[in-house]
Amino acid sequence: MLTILNDSAIADAVRLLDTHPDYKIIRRITHRKSFAERDGRTLSRGVVVDAETTGTNPDKDAIIELGMVLFEFDPGTGMAYNVLGSFDQLEDPGFPIPPEASVVHGITDEMVTGAYSGAT
Repeated sequence: MLTILNDSAIADAVRLLDTHPDYKIIRRITHRKSFAERDGRTLSRGVVVDAETTGTNPDKDAIIELGMVLFEFDPGTGMAYNVLGSFDQLEDPGFPIPPEASVVHGITDEMVTGAYSGAT
C-alpha cells in the first residue's frame, strides 16, 4: 500500500527522528542559482570543494566523490550572490567502501561501481 505524506507529516517525522539517537537525518539541499540581488558592486569568484573518502588514512584510503561549486561573492561582506556552475563526480576506488565510511557520507559500493576511474 502506498501512503502519501503531506509536508506537515514529513516535518513532524523529521523532528521526531532528529531527537532519536539512532537516526541521522540528511536533508535535501534546495538548488539555488542566486542568493542575493546583485546591486552593482564588484564581486569576486570563489570555489567550494567537498570530497568524500573511504577513510582518513591518506596512505590507504581513496577519494570517492568530488564536488565543486563556482560562485560569485562580495569579498567585503562574504555574502554569496550567484552560483555560476557546479561539478559532482563519483569514482570507484577499486576496493569495497568500509561500512563505517558509508555511514558518514551515504555512498555505497553500488553507487560507485562502474563510476569514473582515473587509474591508467
